[in-house]
Amino acid sequence: MLAVETIHIVAATFIVQFLFLTLVVGIPMFTLHACLGQCLGAGVIDMWHISPIFHVSCMCVKLGLLF
Repeated sequence: MLAVETIHIVAATFIVQFLFLTLVVGIPMFTLHACLGQCLGAGVIDMWHISPIFHVSCMCVKLGLLF
């Protein structure tokens, strides 16, 4: 019974963290991406070349896929 309760606590913690980070990081990053693309007339691929923070995130994804 303790294991089942622990799984519910872990699931609730994950959902809270996910929602918090989505609101604090995800939505502002999406807004920045959309606004820059709209103002500069750049497409989705062009946005990766404009902002250095997208270069870092792209390299992290590539490293994660390697390991």
